[in-house]
Amino acid sequence: MAKSCEKKDEGNDLKEEAQASDGGWGWIVLVGAVLLNLLIGGAVTTFGVLYVELMDLFHQNASKTAWVGSVANAMGLLFSPIASAMSTRFSCRSMAIVGGVITSIGWVTTGFMPKIEYMFITYGLVAGIGKSMANIPSIIMIGRWFDKRRSLANGLATSGAGVGTFIFAPLLEFLLRKYGFQGTMLVMSSVMLNICVCGSLFRPVPKYTKLKGSSLTGIPNKVFTINESADFSMAADGRIPHKTVMGISNKITTKNSDNDTKFRQSNNNENKTLKSYLDYTLLTNQRFICFCISVMLATLGHSPASTMLPALAMQFDIRSKEAAFLLSITGIADIVGRITFGVLCDVKLFKKNRQTLYVFAIFISGVANMCCGFASEYWHFVIYSCIFGLFAGSYNVLTPVILVDLLGVENLSSSCGLALLFQGLGFLVGPPTAGFVTDMVGDYQSGFYFAGVAMVISSIVVNLSIICTLCTTLNKDNYEINRADKVVNDINEVEHIKNETRYHQI
Repeated sequence: MAKSCEKKDEGNDLKEEAQASDGGWGWIVLVGAVLLNLLIGGAVTTFGVLYVELMDLFHQNASKTAWVGSVANAMGLLFSPIASAMSTRFSCRSMAIVGGVITSIGWVTTGFMPKIEYMFITYGLVAGIGKSMANIPSIIMIGRWFDKRRSLANGLATSGAGVGTFIFAPLLEFLLRKYGFQGTMLVMSSVMLNICVCGSLFRPVPKYTKLKGSSLTGIPNKVFTINESADFSMAADGRIPHKTVMGISNKITTKNSDNDTKFRQSNNNENKTLKSYLDYTLLTNQRFICFCISVMLATLGHSPASTMLPALAMQFDIRSKEAAFLLSITGIADIVGRITFGVLCDVKLFKKNRQTLYVFAIFISGVANMCCGFASEYWHFVIYSCIFGLFAGSYNVLTPVILVDLLGVENLSSSCGLALLFQGLGFLVGPPTAGFVTDMVGDYQSGFYFAGVAMVISSIVVNLSIICTLCTTLNKDNYEINRADKVVNDINEVEHIKNETRYHQI
């Protein structure tokens, strides 16, 4: 009887599993994600430099000009579910490269727009969608390549946005003085093409073929499975008869790990629509929907606070240069906070309590916003900037990690896309609502009170998700207990009937 390379029982299927290595090429993927966040995050957070230039160039009011950046930020997140599905349908590498090209096109066309209304399409819609198509793959790839160090990797990747703020702010100011608005857009469009280089580093996680229900020991390039029933006899001259070989060949499964896998996956993908790659059934999960609402409320409080801080400081006769430096302080604290929370979430003590860290960080950020409304001296604002920057950026680090904890890494693509959709709603609604509150009351303190309340409510909503899960678990346990009691009662009743029958027979 032939000795098999792998035992294959009837009914078992070969399946492919991607295994996170927590190292190797994953570190190169992390470098690409850091640089990608540096380019995208830096360009987005320094829109304030372009903001002043656009108002002077097109002679528009502050509110209308601000919508250019708001649409870009919102579209970068509202398009996330589609970008997530497309990343699954095609590949994270190809999506990041295409996103870089689209972002570059958005920047270069913005430089030649005669009216600011057109920039809602070029800078807001086109560049915003490109940013989303490039950003989503970086989040997904970090989740796939890292397991034990996933929180640290997310912290390092997202900290690139803070570094980009320091680089792009002086760069944009220099380019505007040197080349004007159109020249700046041309240079920045070429800079955005470097996103394609970052995306090219997003190599897929190696997949290993595994026999369901047993272990796999294969040959590097080919995997053979031969049934034990494939008996054959050798001919006198040492050769296997042709008839026997033909019989065995039907019982051998051959798989090429490089070519056949891609061919089979491409055939499967052709039969699926783009909609099938986004799991909308996740919206029926109580914990997930509560977490998404929490993310939206946190963004609702985060975006107005970072936008209105210089204006609030200048309201107390603080010079514009010093007021702008407060954002730099917030950026430094933000980098420290993201890396710190990334490290803490991988520590054994906090690994099972990541959601508690999220609640704590959002709650402290909300309290800091409300306390900032009472600030009047420059050192008050410096303390606020340090505390808010340290804690507020943490939810960007913790969001992908908590989603994996809640729904598993296999649902990271869909869950992340849907969560960022809610975050986009926060970016879209937050600044205009805070501005409306400020105009109604007449001071910037009210905008910070609004932001603080939103973030505190965000921390409460997450706790509601924990209560929902606890209630669901208790109901399930009670159902199982009642079901077990019913089974026991049925067994006892059957035994009783048997005993009575035997008694009457006797």
